[in-house]
Amino acid sequence: MHTARILQRSGFPTAGSWFTGDPTFFTFGFLKDGSGNSGEHNMTVGWHDEEHHVLFCSMINPFPAWHLQILQDEGIRSLSKFHRFGKVLSVFAKVSDDGKGKVEPNGKISKTFTEQDHKRFEYSREINKNILVKAGCDPNDIHYSSFVMGHPSGTVRVGELVDTNLETSVKNLYCCDTSVFPEAPGIPPAWTIVVLAKRLAGRLETIV
Repeated sequence: MHTARILQRSGFPTAGSWFTGDPTFFTFGFLKDGSGNSGEHNMTVGWHDEEHHVLFCSMINPFPAWHLQILQDEGIRSLSKFHRFGKVLSVFAKVSDDGKGKVEPNGKISKTFTEQDHKRFEYSREINKNILVKAGCDPNDIHYSSFVMGHPSGTVRVGELVDTNLETSVKNLYCCDTSVFPEAPGIPPAWTIVVLAKRLAGRLETIV
């Protein structure tokens, strides 16, 4: 986010005119028999649905974070669920969203989900629910969390404000972070950033 603001203050008024974030949400239910996945490592099982631009994975927050999440989403109605944490089975969906959003020079961020984004959300909720029900959760006791933006990115995209060498229109001024992604990554971007940084470092070695 700050890359866009730095460029805005440096004479690039269109920086921050786009914004993607891989909106992510949890879906959880309660098993009738057996234990949930609170004792397991997160993201041990997953599926990247490239056709629908969604990443599905097994994941549950630690109890304090889970507690706060459902308290925020459901208010006082969530209190009766706290003692059932051991029975919670939770999965999540990370949706590759369209780049409709904006970062203002004052740091304010706005994000608009498109009609296509909403279709992906509904598809993801239905898939998550089917997974949980088939795993033994009560179909009448399925819950959906609010969104978090998993991978804020795409505010100074390649092809818009930087070229394929990550250089702006100002000679020797480069950007190298998730802000240069031309579209939502859809998966954790850490390795992509490492590769981009190594590639840029190699280029800088030849010109400095």
